[in-house]
Amino acid sequence: MKHVHAVTRQPQKAQDITIGQILTVVSQLLTVISAFWLEKEANQIQDL
Repeated sequence: MKHVHAVTRQPQKAQDITIGQILTVVSQLLTVISAFWLEKEANQIQDL
């Protein structure tokens, strides 16, 4: 008796990424980093 069932899937094409999507992700990352940096700087100024 053979009780083996294949659970693998056929490879599918990856999603295409446009330049606009890449720029959107980069801008969102820079927004988060700049917000963190500004908050850090504001805390250091208050501590002085």
